[in-house]
Amino acid sequence: MSCQSIDRTEIKLKSRSLLRGNWPICVGVTLIYFLAVFLVDYIIGFLGLLGMILSILITPALVLSLLSFFVNSIKRRFFAFEHMKINFNMYIKILLFLLLVSISFIPYIALLTVFFITSYPLSFILTIVSICFCVYVSLAFFAVPFIIIETNGENSVIDSMKECYNLTKGYVLNLLIFTLSFLGWQILCIFSFGIGFFWLIPYMYVAEYLYYKKLQNIKFSEVDFVKTE
Repeated sequence: MSCQSIDRTEIKLKSRSLLRGNWPICVGVTLIYFLAVFLVDYIIGFLGLLGMILSILITPALVLSLLSFFVNSIKRRFFAFEHMKINFNMYIKILLFLLLVSISFIPYIALLTVFFITSYPLSFILTIVSICFCVYVSLAFFAVPFIIIETNGENSVIDSMKECYNLTKGYVLNLLIFTLSFLGWQILCIFSFGIGFFWLIPYMYVAEYLYYKKLQNIKFSEVDFVKTE
């Protein structure tokens, strides 16, 4: 059975429509996020190994808080700083999810290390395979943080991953093209000395969330994804 097509242009138009009039607070929240990440990295940079551990524990909470802002703002139809709130359940679930994803990469890293020492051609092939695997995993499970936020962390990590995998099944290539469609904007942001990312990140996160909602509509026959008025 063929998959229903997803209009990527429509999703982007809806994203920009939702952000229209809300850019100041979205840029402000993104700026706060970057400042928090910079401050955390600066402080823990003096702590050596302990700093690395703290970074691993703190950074996911900051990212989750940023995502929570966009998810809750879109669902409630108004943007507010209070939507950045996350609970302990959500934080633990995102940590477990990242841990499981990291563990899945270990066999590839181990094999790559062995072949790099023993055979360059094989190590090159395995590098390509590893990159493809990492890209596939990141796309197949891209919506897990959204699911964790929407369920307030009440679902198990495995259940959230299963739900996300079922959603993205048959749409990974379409999602890859959708993700790459932002590449030009990312390049322009680099030339703007990074300032453009304060606008691009809200745009991308809103678009990714709407893509996830569209998949829900297609796969689970839920009400059509977030509509703009």
